[in-house]
Amino acid sequence: MKLFSLFSVLVFSSVIAWGQPSKGRWDGRLFLGSTFTHVDDASELPSSIDKSSDGYTQSEGSKGALALGIQRRFSMNESVDFSVGLSLSQRQLFIRNTDGNYTGVSNYKLTYLQVPVLFHYTFKEFTTNARFYLYTGPVVELKLKESLDGGDGAHYWNLANNNFNLDPTRGRNGSNTSMDLFQSFDFSWMLSGGVKYSFSDTIIGYGGIFVNPSFLNLINSKLTFDDSDKTPVNKEVSFRTTLVGLDVGILF
Repeated sequence: MKLFSLFSVLVFSSVIAWGQPSKGRWDGRLFLGSTFTHVDDASELPSSIDKSSDGYTQSEGSKGALALGIQRRFSMNESVDFSVGLSLSQRQLFIRNTDGNYTGVSNYKLTYLQVPVLFHYTFKEFTTNARFYLYTGPVVELKLKESLDGGDGAHYWNLANNNFNLDPTRGRNGSNTSMDLFQSFDFSWMLSGGVKYSFSDTIIGYGGIFVNPSFLNLINSKLTFDDSDKTPVNKEVSFRTTLVGLDVGILF
């Protein structure tokens, strides 16, 4: 509920900021990089021994990530700007689950509407029209879509969707009903640095490296195992992501 309230405040701030065309400048940006999934698994027992366990789950490597957004930037002084904006972001979680003698992988895709609130610092020119920059700030994210890319070798999609006909061993959840695998919200932090170049008094291009780690466990808090205690899955397993890649844009 607190996260929803924060999201609402940030969206409202964005609308107010964008509603003042005589103030600030537009900032369009593209993020292109990779998703690194961080997995914490409390128990490695196979589900045949402990129904509140999922065996052992781990990251299987990185997958592509993409974000496209626009912001409204306001100058606070010669070096510092403040911005609010909206972005569409897609990331992929590539994981492996080993349960007894079985092992399999899954690739889950997530699409978010992001509301970044950022502070930008621009250094002095190191050559004609070129400066180094840094920006950082919180990002509240609303999930728009989740999907499975290929088969569900890691079982979690089948568990959330109660697909026990397709997956009789691990496909029944504690609620015996279909639900989302992932939470509706996430909260992350954005950090980026690079070089900006002034093509004219009104057009500035920039490019650099960004890092965008998330802080919340992405697994749906309502999803439970089909054990006697209906143990929440996110009590046993945690998925978080970090996006790393290139950040390019234009300020006008």
